[in-house]
Amino acid sequence: MPPKEKPGACPKELDFPPCKPSVKNNCEVDSDCKETLKCCKYQCKKQCVPPLGAKTNPCPPNTVSKCLDKKYNDECGNDNQCPGTDRCC
Repeated sequence: MPPKEKPGACPKELDFPPCKPSVKNNCEVDSDCKETLKCCKYQCKKQCVPPLGAKTNPCPPNTVSKCLDKKYNDECGNDNQCPGTDRCC
């Protein structure tokens, strides 16, 4: 079973300055991070950072991977694929 992705988005990685190839990652997946921190590529390596825009509104029972807002009824893979505060449930 693949590790569960934590809510929220990773901060945008900046391309400057260029990264050195020998930088060691501090994590590989979200579950390597404590509490609500996410494992994100940030400042040239994967590390545990606070997520951006974690969506915390609850999902209704018995939903099938759809954004909560009815006008966005395409299937989604995670909350970050849904606009605003909508959740992928």
